[in-house]
Amino acid sequence: MTAAPTTIRLFRFALHLWMLGFLLSVLPVLDVLYIEPLSPRWVPPGPFARITHTIGAASMAMASPVMVAVGIVLALVGLFRRSGVIAALVLWWVQINLMGQAWLAGSGGQQLMAVVLFWNIGLSVAEGSPGSWRNGLRTLSFWMIRSQLVLAYAVTAVHKLTGVLWPSGDAIGVVLTDEAFAPSLVANWPVLCHLVTWAVLVLQCTIPFALWWRRTRVAWLLAAMAFHLATAIWLDIPEMGFAFCVVLLIQLSEAEGQWIMNRLGQARGTPSLP
Repeated sequence: MTAAPTTIRLFRFALHLWMLGFLLSVLPVLDVLYIEPLSPRWVPPGPFARITHTIGAASMAMASPVMVAVGIVLALVGLFRRSGVIAALVLWWVQINLMGQAWLAGSGGQQLMAVVLFWNIGLSVAEGSPGSWRNGLRTLSFWMIRSQLVLAYAVTAVHKLTGVLWPSGDAIGVVLTDEAFAPSLVANWPVLCHLVTWAVLVLQCTIPFALWWRRTRVAWLLAAMAFHLATAIWLDIPEMGFAFCVVLLIQLSEAEGQWIMNRLGQARGTPSLP
């Protein structure tokens, strides 16, 4: 039940890379998303609103560019050196406040990252001696992120099974008829559309279980990454597709994480990533 330190380093590198890419992607539409958002700002009920919506709506318009800049700097730092608890806390706070300012433009990937960035605060605690509270917090955060990913797939599968289009095999075909999201030419092959729909449904129904067994974990991880990369490219939701690819990395074992880190280190000309 202990955390895998090499896998954590790989995951945190990918997490900072996602955050950097996301924040850079919003720069061209900064005024629409955060300065003058198209939708009214939603404020959640309860005491947590004091954290997730610390800055008022009027002040947020002026603070948003600064928050994006801070997020970019922290994400860059996290790519080249080990960032600490304060940096992780600020990065999470930036992300959830920006997401709350433009909640209608958000996606499941941003919501997933809001949870993951919170537990990343615990992952950023330095490793301590065996049995220390630091290791306990890192282990808890590690398994909470893993559990969040499994829960996301399980809930998605239940919703699709209780619907109509996914069990009937028509869901992918319906999406492919919309030229704004995907090449409609594939929709002319209904048998292929049905097979792809059912394959995605089987993947999402089984992945919460397959991730826990060594013999099935890697195959299901690769299949899930291929699916999310396809949604990033053809459905034009890269922040969501790449977000799930990032979080899938934390399901790797220590040996698998070390293998990838060694290859990345060789590509960079250094022994390993920070």
